[in-house]
Amino acid sequence: MVIAPLIITGRRVRGLSRASQDRIADTSGLADETLNAIQTVQAFTMEELQSERYREAVEASFSTAIRRTKVRASLTAVAVTLVFGGITCVLWLGARQVVGGTMTGGQLAQFLVYAAFVSTAAAALSEMWGEVQRAAGATERLSELLQARPVIRAPDSPLELPARVQGSIRFDNVTFHYPSRPQHPALDNFSLEVTPGETIAFVGRRARERARPFSCCCAFTIRIPAGC
Repeated sequence: MVIAPLIITGRRVRGLSRASQDRIADTSGLADETLNAIQTVQAFTMEELQSERYREAVEASFSTAIRRTKVRASLTAVAVTLVFGGITCVLWLGARQVVGGTMTGGQLAQFLVYAAFVSTAAAALSEMWGEVQRAAGATERLSELLQARPVIRAPDSPLELPARVQGSIRFDNVTFHYPSRPQHPALDNFSLEVTPGETIAFVGRRARERARPFSCCCAFTIRIPAGC
């Protein structure tokens, strides 16, 4: 009667704990991305837009944390109510037996002492169970991150390169989007071919734009299009 509500509500706490961790990660990632590109943000006068995006991310994280706290408080309230309700029911039955002469007052007092210890332990157990479910939600997310496999990884049987590598670099109609801004391409149908020994220079208004092909070539970003 007491264990079933703890298990059911505990699963809800675990799910909300995981969602809360995800929202906090989104907030940190957005702040890191904006601060690292603060010159670009200021160049396009997008301070208000980025501030609004960060405010929405913080509000979503706060709302998720509130829901998790409410469910956890409900878990504690349900557990305490069921435990003390059960003790009250048994106490009423014991009082009737004392009146009927089938139980002594000393036995009833003994039961009350034991019930006090059990109720205190049950209240602590509900708090501990809430902490366990919260940690389990975060652990699930960590397990998923540890088991994630990158898109770019070393082949099972790599080919041995010669002592002196002479290769060329080629971009063939490459279109690249940052994950946070899929509607704005960083590279749009970009084509380039650099032969061995050739020296080229990129000319542009902003250094970040000139560095994008180099970042794509060096696989600084995992989500690289097929033509890169």
